[in-house]
Amino acid sequence: MQSPNHNAFVARLRASPAFDSARELDELAVRHTDGLELLQAVIADKLAPKEEACRFWADTFNVAFVDPFA
Repeated sequence: MQSPNHNAFVARLRASPAFDSARELDELAVRHTDGLELLQAVIADKLAPKEEACRFWADTFNVAFVDPFA
Protein backbone atom coordinates (compact mmCIF):
# COMPACT_ATOMS: atom_id res chain seq x y z
CA MET A 1 0.00 0.00 0.00
CA GLN A 2 1.33 3.40 -0.94
CA SER A 3 1.45 6.19 1.61
CA PRO A 4 -0.25 9.54 1.01
CA ASN A 5 3.23 11.08 0.84
CA HIS A 6 4.16 8.66 -1.95
CA ASN A 7 1.16 9.77 -4.01
CA ALA A 8 1.74 13.45 -3.24
CA PHE A 9 5.40 13.14 -4.26
CA VAL A 10 4.44 11.53 -7.58
CA ALA A 11 1.84 14.24 -8.20
CA ARG A 12 4.32 17.01 -7.35
CA LEU A 13 6.92 15.59 -9.74
CA ARG A 14 4.35 15.30 -12.53
CA ALA A 15 3.30 18.93 -11.99
CA SER A 16 6.85 20.21 -12.36
CA PRO A 17 7.12 22.23 -15.59
CA ALA A 18 10.37 20.57 -16.68
CA PHE A 19 9.25 17.00 -15.92
CA ASP A 20 8.89 14.78 -18.99
CA SER A 21 9.40 11.24 -17.69
CA ALA A 22 5.88 10.20 -16.75
CA ARG A 23 6.19 6.63 -18.00
CA GLU A 24 9.49 6.09 -16.16
CA LEU A 25 8.02 7.59 -12.99
CA ASP A 26 5.00 5.28 -13.20
CA GLU A 27 7.29 2.26 -13.48
CA LEU A 28 9.36 3.38 -10.49
CA ALA A 29 6.24 4.11 -8.42
CA VAL A 30 4.99 0.56 -8.97
CA ARG A 31 8.33 -1.00 -8.03
CA HIS A 32 9.08 1.28 -5.07
CA THR A 33 6.05 1.49 -2.83
CA ASP A 34 8.08 2.97 0.02
CA GLY A 35 8.35 6.71 -0.51
CA LEU A 36 11.99 7.01 0.45
CA GLU A 37 12.95 4.22 -1.94
CA LEU A 38 11.02 6.02 -4.67
CA LEU A 39 12.84 9.27 -3.92
CA GLN A 40 16.21 7.50 -4.15
CA ALA A 41 15.20 5.80 -7.41
CA VAL A 42 14.06 9.09 -8.95
CA ILE A 43 17.43 10.63 -8.11
CA ALA A 44 19.44 7.57 -9.23
CA ASP A 45 17.57 7.38 -12.55
CA LYS A 46 17.96 11.15 -13.00
CA LEU A 47 14.26 11.78 -13.48
CA ALA A 48 14.70 14.99 -11.47
CA PRO A 49 17.72 16.82 -10.06
CA LYS A 50 18.55 15.81 -6.49
CA GLU A 51 17.75 19.23 -4.99
CA GLU A 52 14.38 19.41 -6.74
CA ALA A 53 13.38 15.84 -5.88
CA CYS A 54 14.34 16.34 -2.22
CA ARG A 55 12.45 19.63 -2.08
CA PHE A 56 9.34 17.95 -3.53
CA TRP A 57 9.68 15.10 -1.02
CA ALA A 58 9.99 17.55 1.88
CA ASP A 59 6.93 19.41 0.57
CA THR A 60 4.85 16.26 1.07
CA PHE A 61 5.66 16.49 4.79
CA ASN A 62 5.10 20.27 4.90
CA VAL A 63 8.71 20.88 5.94
CA ALA A 64 11.48 22.83 4.25
CA PHE A 65 14.33 21.00 2.54
CA VAL A 66 17.77 22.20 3.53
CA ASP A 67 20.81 20.58 1.90
CA PRO A 68 23.17 19.88 4.80
CA PHE A 69 26.17 20.08 2.47
CA ALA A 70 25.32 23.52 1.05
